[in-house]
Amino acid sequence: LETQISMTRNIITMNFGFFFNAVYRFLFNLIMATISWSYGRIYGEAVGITIMVVALFNTYVLCCVPDYRNIREKIVKEEDKKVEAKLTEQARKQALRALSNS
Repeated sequence: LETQISMTRNIITMNFGFFFNAVYRFLFNLIMATISWSYGRIYGEAVGITIMVVALFNTYVLCCVPDYRNIREKIVKEEDKKVEAKLTEQARKQALRALSNS
């Protein structure tokens, strides 16, 4: 993702994998914008409009800037390897725990 903090990036990848897809990220931001807009006050409407503008810009960059897309795909592949290794380790620990409890 955009953050370069490894610890945060792994947590986001594990729990919010849909952020790596431009369409799903846009839909998430659209939902957040409509929730903000629904508060009805000027602050909620301003935040809703801001989130929508950011969502449109973000989707444009993700879809139309090839250099950014290439770098991002490289990062996604690296993250996939880390996530798979982490899931494998968790599965191994659970299997060992289940065997030791038997």
